[in-house]
Amino acid sequence: MGRPSLLEASAEKRRGRTVAVMVGGPTVLVGKGSMTVPPGF
Repeated sequence: MGRPSLLEASAEKRRGRTVAVMVGGPTVLVGKGSMTVPPGF
Protein backbone atom coordinates (compact mmCIF):
# COMPACT_ATOMS: atom_id res chain seq x y z
CA MET A 1 0.00 0.00 0.00
CA GLY A 2 3.02 2.24 -0.05
CA ARG A 3 3.02 3.11 3.65
CA PRO A 4 5.88 2.21 5.99
CA SER A 5 4.97 -0.19 8.80
CA LEU A 6 6.49 -1.10 12.13
CA LEU A 7 5.43 -4.53 13.34
CA GLU A 8 6.21 -6.21 16.65
CA ALA A 9 6.21 -9.99 16.96
CA SER A 10 6.66 -12.46 19.79
CA ALA A 11 6.27 -16.20 20.21
CA GLU A 12 5.67 -18.44 23.20
CA LYS A 13 7.39 -21.79 23.39
CA ARG A 14 6.63 -24.66 25.81
CA ARG A 15 8.55 -27.92 25.97
CA GLY A 16 10.28 -27.10 22.68
CA ARG A 17 7.08 -26.35 20.75
CA THR A 18 5.66 -23.02 19.66
CA VAL A 19 2.26 -22.60 21.31
CA ALA A 20 1.42 -18.97 20.51
CA VAL A 21 2.51 -16.25 18.10
CA MET A 22 1.50 -12.61 18.42
CA VAL A 23 2.04 -9.97 15.72
CA GLY A 24 0.93 -6.37 16.05
CA GLY A 25 1.73 -2.73 15.80
CA PRO A 26 0.07 0.61 15.27
CA THR A 27 -2.70 -0.23 12.80
CA VAL A 28 -6.30 0.30 11.90
CA LEU A 29 -8.32 -2.87 12.51
CA VAL A 30 -9.58 -4.28 9.22
CA GLY A 31 -10.04 -7.88 10.27
CA LYS A 32 -9.61 -10.40 13.05
CA GLY A 33 -9.28 -14.16 13.11
CA SER A 34 -7.60 -17.25 14.43
CA MET A 35 -5.93 -20.30 12.95
CA THR A 36 -5.79 -23.87 14.22
CA VAL A 37 -2.78 -25.97 13.27
CA PRO A 38 -3.34 -29.75 13.25
CA PRO A 39 -1.36 -31.79 15.81
CA GLY A 40 1.96 -33.01 14.46
CA PHE A 41 2.27 -30.23 11.91
